[in-house]
Amino acid sequence: MVQVITIGGAPLGAVQIYQYLDRLLACDDNDWPAIQTQLKKARSRWGSLSRILVREGATPRVSGMFYKAVVQAVLLYGCESWVLTDKV
Repeated sequence: MVQVITIGGAPLGAVQIYQYLDRLLACDDNDWPAIQTQLKKARSRWGSLSRILVREGATPRVSGMFYKAVVQAVLLYGCESWVLTDKV
């Protein structure tokens, strides 16, 4: 039996993907949208940060430290709850 939730007599529509606490949640419990979003954010942060590091003449070692401190944190946000399955 399908439950219909209404507000003021008007039924609410269903959504396929919902954003909660800056994380995408899919109705079918698929984590690929969340993973792709985090990859995009990490690439964006690294693009911004790497331009500054190159301009300032940072060594590869220092750049690696920045990568580990900033980019990995952005990339791995929420990863402890990801469930990875094969793409169909």
